[in-house]
Amino acid sequence: HSMCMGAESKFFNGHTNVTSDRFIVFGVKGLLQASRNVKNALLFNVLSFMSDKLLTEGNTAASIDELYLFLTNLTAIEYIR
Repeated sequence: HSMCMGAESKFFNGHTNVTSDRFIVFGVKGLLQASRNVKNALLFNVLSFMSDKLLTEGNTAASIDELYLFLTNLTAIEYIR
């Protein structure tokens, strides 16, 4: 089923609230309680956003605090590398 309908729609079916500020923080504490599929989808959304910023904007740095919490996802590990 589509993640844009049902219980998960609050994560995937709406307007973004990510600003274009110089310093952006993604608070993912609530994400740790989500299902594995939702957690992985949200993780890759954040990683894709970070990757885009790193590749398209000059003088940019990224940091992933508490990364060890996501190290069970081998695809994410490869993506981050």
